[in-house]
Amino acid sequence: MTRAPREKAKWAAAAFILLLCCTAAALPSQAGTVRGRLFRVAYGRQYPAAYVAVTLVNSQMGRSRPAYTDTSGMYYLLNVPPGVYQLEIWWSRNSNEAPYRFNISVNAGPYTDIAPIQIP
Repeated sequence: MTRAPREKAKWAAAAFILLLCCTAAALPSQAGTVRGRLFRVAYGRQYPAAYVAVTLVNSQMGRSRPAYTDTSGMYYLLNVPPGVYQLEIWWSRNSNEAPYRFNISVNAGPYTDIAPIQIP
């Protein structure tokens, strides 16, 4: 009779460990936020570049959904795994215009800050 509770305890412990391993494997690995600011220059002054589409491109993950700059020119791309990406800035409303492209490296951690970028 004492053997049955021990066997149940062993199985319960094994199931708990398996559950922990599966949960840890399902969590994203160090995905963070890429953030930066776009601006324009006119008459010698900087102005925020509002409502500009920004995407990330990676050979393994393809192109991200666009993020748009807010009224202060800030953009935020969420849940980006660490790696090397190409930042695309779709600054023109003309579909024939190619986007500006910059190579960036996304670090593990909560934020990867991109230096401010001037666009036309």
